[in-house]
Amino acid sequence: MNNTELRQFSNLDINSCIEKIDTYMKIQYSENEADNWRAEKLLHTTLIFGSPKTNALTSVIIPTFNRPRELITSIRSALQQTISDINVIVVNNDIILENQIVIRQLLNSIDDSRLSYFENKHQHEMFGNWNVCLAVCPTKSMTLLNDDDFLDLNIIKDYLSSEAKDSLYVPRIRLKYGDKTPFVRNSIKKIMVLTKRIIFGNFQKYESIPLGKMIKGNTIHASLGVFFNTKKAIAIGGFMETLYPCADTCFTSKYAIREGIVYSNQILATYVWAVNDSLKSETQIGFMLFDKSFKTYLLKTISRKSGITHSALSYLCNLSYRVKYLEYKSRDSTTWNLCKRSSLQTINRIINLFITLLAGSSYQFKIYRN
Repeated sequence: MNNTELRQFSNLDINSCIEKIDTYMKIQYSENEADNWRAEKLLHTTLIFGSPKTNALTSVIIPTFNRPRELITSIRSALQQTISDINVIVVNNDIILENQIVIRQLLNSIDDSRLSYFENKHQHEMFGNWNVCLAVCPTKSMTLLNDDDFLDLNIIKDYLSSEAKDSLYVPRIRLKYGDKTPFVRNSIKKIMVLTKRIIFGNFQKYESIPLGKMIKGNTIHASLGVFFNTKKAIAIGGFMETLYPCADTCFTSKYAIREGIVYSNQILATYVWAVNDSLKSETQIGFMLFDKSFKTYLLKTISRKSGITHSALSYLCNLSYRVKYLEYKSRDSTTWNLCKRSSLQTINRIINLFITLLAGSSYQFKIYRN
């Protein structure tokens, strides 16, 4: 994609994405409509074995598609929680019989009454399967766990002790690149979290999110380790499939705007990068498209500001997007590109600092509450 293509991408695709975001943000179901939504989704899946408990404390639901080796790790991380009164539910989106048999044999080898297994009658898009996961959940609250990620042992304990109630519970996460864990990066992240808590005396582990952080982007990291009220998740429309690859971030943002957020400073889940489609070119472009579009949407609809500050924020957001694109184009592991990427990352940090300062000083409005 050259500079001309980048300009076209900015002007055309972003406007289309903003329209989709706006449409999704306006969806609100009544209780009866939400029940109908769930009933319709349940028509497309079948319980193969297990019996999910309606009185369990919460549910961990794992959407999967032909990834048995990674799936077993995800399941074990859910079953090994320090809080045991939970459901662990697998929803298989693979309709090929041979692959289904492999998953059935794998799950049958796990002797645990908390485990249940559904198979879809026909294949959905990824976020369509996530909507099925919402429909099959029998408990008041739940979290979605990708079949290549895993949870720390104490995440459900931390969620329950946070007293999040209907608010969105969001933990911090660590990254893992395929089979490699970036020890230095994750260690630095832990040190920064601890330092921040000491400086600000935030030993209760929770904080609200000001508009500046939302405009800066990636405050809520998709859906990994995020717990929410199942009925309220359905009432806001679940996941909008046309917002791929960022329908999960749209979902968590919309839910938090409506219900509030409890943001934990504990690192309690691991996101495995590059086992899935995350590093595909079209996926990366999609992430950048959403990042730019959602920032623009916030500036246009939530902030309701105008003048020099608003223009400056819009310009900085656009500049940040272009720097991210150049960083993406420098992804080849040559010495020159590594130096260029490092410089571009530094520039983007400076841009984000100015965004935070401008938004913090001019937008005295918190869209998330404790």
